[in-house]
Amino acid sequence: MSSPVYDCGQAHRELGECLNHFLYQDGKPKNNIKNEHTYEELWNELESIRKDAWESYSDIADYMGWE
Repeated sequence: MSSPVYDCGQAHRELGECLNHFLYQDGKPKNNIKNEHTYEELWNELESIRKDAWESYSDIADYMGWE
């Protein structure tokens, strides 16, 4: 069984890695080679981030007794 705090931290790390690969061709912002995306792709990525953020918050809120 995993810890909600650990899971929340992992979710943040996965989000950062996902954004690196979405934004940069080699997944590395330091090289600054940006991917081109359509409006629809950008919107879908933003919607995915929104959903993931609320799921992560819900998990930690349950664990902390906030909900």
